[in-house]
Order: sequence, then structure tokens, then C-alpha cells
Amino acid sequence: MQYFSEENECWNAEKYEGKGAGPKDQAELSNINTVSTYLGGFGEELPNSYFDVVFSISVVEHVPNDVLPAFFDDIARVLKPGGSSYHAIDLYLFDESRKNLDHAHDHGQRVELYQNAYRTGESGMHWRETPKINRDLVFATDFATNSDRTMLLWNKIAPRLSDMRAIAQSVSLKAEWYKAEN
Repeated sequence: MQYFSEENECWNAEKYEGKGAGPKDQAELSNINTVSTYLGGFGEELPNSYFDVVFSISVVEHVPNDVLPAFFDDIARVLKPGGSSYHAIDLYLFDESRKNLDHAHDHGQRVELYQNAYRTGESGMHWRETPKINRDLVFATDFATNSDRTMLLWNKIAPRLSDMRAIAQSVSLKAEWYKAEN
């Protein structure tokens, strides 16, 4: 983020509450305006139609299912017409022999929430390129994945997911939307 702030106005929306193993201490970042809010809360701290770009890395998967529609609607609210929203979303995919497990089913529902985030069109948001995913997606060797070393580190940070990481592969979904010009 520091790199972007040298040439751009940058904002960080974070309450530093430690939710989902998130940060508890505010980082001192120069040239970055940090506001104590979450997208989805429609906080006045984030102005309407102000931002050219909203992006996140490994954030969206931590937004609870019931809050996800508000999260995406709030992104649409703060983006300027013509603005873009980019997200790297972590998913756990199971191989063909395990695709009927409850965990796999839960992730299938999650994929549908991402696919349908702006289906109504009322927000003016559209996929830049619709991901070629569906609820029955299974892991195959043509996916880019996180390294074993990364997975071991994540098991130390969030041990409650260790059992799932033993039977599923972590992949990152590239999600790109844009807000139509008026």
C-alpha cells in the first residue's frame, strides 16, 4: 500500500478489532487516510462516489455471508462511475472424491454469493470478466495455489482451519468489477 500512496490518494477502512484474525493495532502508514469503519456499514467516513478503485487481498472471504450483500453494495456506493473493484478472494477447493463434504458445500454457496454479488444491476456494477467458476468446482492441478510453507504459517495463525487445509487446497479467486458510467 505504501507504494501506491506515493502517487495516489489512498484510504484504509479498518476498525482494528482483530475480527477474523485481522489486525488489532493500527499501522502507522504515511500518506494513507485510515478510517474506523468496515465496508458494508455504509459509514459516512467513506464518501459516496469518491473512489476510482477499491481493492482487497484476502479480505472478502472473512466477510460473513449475511453481510456480504451489504459489503458489495457499499463498494458500489463509494465508487465513482467508471471506477473498478479488484479482490483476491481465498477459497478452499476439494478434489473430486471430497466434493460432497459439508465444507465443500459451504464453499460452493460462497462462490454463488460472489457470482451474484451484483446480479440485480441496480448498483451499476458489472463483472469485468466473469470468473469461470461454479458451485461444483473441484481442485485440479491447473490452479495456482499457496505454497505448503504458507499453509503451515496459516495453520499457526488460524489453527481452527488446519483440518480443512489437510483435505482441501487454498486457491485465490480473481474478482474484478467495474461501475458503469452514468
